[in-house]
Amino acid sequence: TPQNTMFNYHVSKVCVCSEHCVGFLKGRWASLKGLRVHIDGQKGIQYAGLWITTCIHLHSFAIQHEDKGNITNDRFFRSGVKYVKDQRELEREWRQKQRERAAAIERVWDESSEVQLLEAKIKWETLKEELLEWLDINQ
Repeated sequence: TPQNTMFNYHVSKVCVCSEHCVGFLKGRWASLKGLRVHIDGQKGIQYAGLWITTCIHLHSFAIQHEDKGNITNDRFFRSGVKYVKDQRELEREWRQKQRERAAAIERVWDESSEVQLLEAKIKWETLKEELLEWLDINQ
């Protein structure tokens, strides 16, 4: 009937829009591509729903903050750049501390090795003297 044809047309139009929406979300949020949640009850359904809803909110937020012009004026972008800069500085400081800590440990090892080497030389000299004395006595 013409009514069924019109109904099917509008339903298919909604399906296409829905598929496009899901495609956009999956394009931006790769975690949705592999959303494999073992839904064994209400908690699984809630978890999957929360995951999808979170991605939708993040997608909407990102769209609102996208600026095709000068992105450096965007507050969200600037805070992201500042965060990355701060993290790099923290990482640089951490690496410097790690290098200093490694150098200190190496110095202790070197000093320990020198002490052990000196002890070994003393032991070697002692054994050598005892052997020579023993050889003198037994000849």
